[in-house]
Amino acid sequence: MKQAAWCASALAVFALAAHAEGAPSSAPAEKAAEVPPPDPTAPAGAASQWWSFDEKALLDGLGMDTDGGLAGLGSWHAILDLRANGNLQSTEPANDPKQEYYSYLTDQGITVRNEGWYVLDPRLLTGTASVRFGLQQAHEDSGDLKLAQDASVTDYYVNVALLQEKPYNATLQASHVEFVTSQAGGGTTASSHSLRGATLYWREASILRDKEIAPYFSATLLAGQEDLQETTTNAGQQFRRDEQRDRAQFNAHNGFETGDLTVSLEQIDLANKIFPDGSYRSRSADGSYSLDFGDNLTRHSDTHVNYNERTGDFGTETLNVDQSLFFEHNAFLSSNLYYVYESVDSALGSSTTNRADAGIQYLPFLNVSTSFDATGSHVAYDTGRVDGYGGSAGLTYSHWLPAGGVLSASATGGLYYTDSQLSSALLPVVDSPYQAPPELGAGAGFLLNETDVVTSTIVVVNVRGGARLPTELGIDYEVEVEGNRTRIVPLATSAVIQGGDPLEVSYSYLTDPDLKSRIGTQSYLVSASWDWIAVSLTQDMTRQTPISGQQATLLSDQNRAALRVDVHHDWGDWRALGNVRAARYRDERLSYDEIRLNENLTWRPSYHWQLTLGGSQTQSEFVDSGRTSRNYDARLGGTWHSRQGWWADGYLTWRTQQDSEMADETITEGFFRVRRNWPQLTLSCSVGFGQRDRDTVKTMYQNIQIDITRTF
Repeated sequence: MKQAAWCASALAVFALAAHAEGAPSSAPAEKAAEVPPPDPTAPAGAASQWWSFDEKALLDGLGMDTDGGLAGLGSWHAILDLRANGNLQSTEPANDPKQEYYSYLTDQGITVRNEGWYVLDPRLLTGTASVRFGLQQAHEDSGDLKLAQDASVTDYYVNVALLQEKPYNATLQASHVEFVTSQAGGGTTASSHSLRGATLYWREASILRDKEIAPYFSATLLAGQEDLQETTTNAGQQFRRDEQRDRAQFNAHNGFETGDLTVSLEQIDLANKIFPDGSYRSRSADGSYSLDFGDNLTRHSDTHVNYNERTGDFGTETLNVDQSLFFEHNAFLSSNLYYVYESVDSALGSSTTNRADAGIQYLPFLNVSTSFDATGSHVAYDTGRVDGYGGSAGLTYSHWLPAGGVLSASATGGLYYTDSQLSSALLPVVDSPYQAPPELGAGAGFLLNETDVVTSTIVVVNVRGGARLPTELGIDYEVEVEGNRTRIVPLATSAVIQGGDPLEVSYSYLTDPDLKSRIGTQSYLVSASWDWIAVSLTQDMTRQTPISGQQATLLSDQNRAALRVDVHHDWGDWRALGNVRAARYRDERLSYDEIRLNENLTWRPSYHWQLTLGGSQTQSEFVDSGRTSRNYDARLGGTWHSRQGWWADGYLTWRTQQDSEMADETITEGFFRVRRNWPQLTLSCSVGFGQRDRDTVKTMYQNIQIDITRTF
């Protein structure tokens, strides 16, 4: 009832404004404001004529006429929508009863929207406002948990622009939206998101240009608050988020005749109401300056400074400064310098890094290029220091081949020295950024950058949307170790990690605490390519030799060779791509042989539709352990659209992992969606299904989603 009363009041106000907008021009405001004096002869208690309501006189007095007036309304739109989402999942272990999880949600709503309304003048204040009233019916059946409820939903959106044509202007925004989405691989996420904020703009055409102080200066200042409630349900697991984020950000840019300066300041306060340890305050400052200088502007400088501080249960403080210089001496000779300073302070420990690089590039002939590089570094930890220095040289050669081919060859060699003086063999890595694979399951994962990782120290955090969402080993991800390499494998049944999510991984790894060593590197490449085929052979070798210090070391020689063949061909409506790569990796603690094949075939008989068939196969055989790992996948997809407004797309995928030391996993998924657009009506329907077999557990899911929107 309160929503209906509020809506009726709002519609009455808009109707008055619309009536005033169509009224003829009135007399001057000062005349319209005159009212007759009260009649002294009128009996007490009688209605006095001077205060009686005269709608026309009021609107005329406020100046709401067709010539602009006090306010005006833009274009009206009304939208009716119907949404339905159904999801069914089942888990069937080999020796346990089958478990089913079922949920559906229907949502019907009406949206009223006005675009381009203004106050006094569109150049002063204008905006867009909409409100949606919806009714939802939800049902969930997850074994012991059964839930059915009806609820009303009010979504709104308000965007106001102040002085939008002036150099100094502002935007105010407030919104609230609730929605449900189906996740890839099954499961649903119900979200409620609210936003309130303001942005101030300082454009280039300001007083600074008029005074010729900074003619190309611009800046923005943003402040806002966000509320997010989110519930993800996947295969009986449920993960909830309830966060409030306060954010303030300042960005400025100034252009010079031959340079650019950019500055950014930001503060974020995130309150995690479900997981308080995930709450934090972060402050960051970022500045970069680039400059072209010298004769004919053939020299370039880039300076970058970044500072970040985060408080909370796992606070960190980092400072990064890097400077690069590039010199183009002539058409054949160039050189470069690079320096980086990095300071990290966290609960795991602190470190300070200084590194400098220098390089020279020389072209003695048009088809021959050479390079010479030198580097030096000093890293200070709480437990000691690690120093390193060295250099490398490289040569690249290219030549034409018969039948339009190109021959390319390169060789690079380097020599480096390291000196470790540490009281502990453990070194920390803090918040190293990674990304979850776009499709989870069937062994998809990523390797950690360092070797000899202590797996008990691994902490994986999902930083989707700026949050810090904790994850759990065995539920959200698994850890695979082969030799001295460590791999993180997110699980498809995780309710926290979704495909493509940004992740941060912290851990400690082993190093030689008291050792001086020499590292020699060699790298070779030979390739030949034509219009339809390319062949390349690469070899990389590393020799690590202890010079002094401890007897037992983690040093190991490495030798990797790879042969790759790529083919492609176009004929008519068909296009085919393919490649095969065979690699041999030899290390004293990790040796394996690997072969990979990738194929892709596309058929596009017309502009309106196409079909694509793709596949890949990978086999890895580990020499020392005897482990064999195979991965296969195939995908058939297509798109189609017509001039009448029909759109359709879909795919069918199959992925499997077969590993001699791990549980086998096979995933089959399908998706189909059709959409029809009319001038004022949109219809969309999608269906998804999948089956996941992991060891002796079978998981199946089906979901359907329907959206109908009618615009008036």
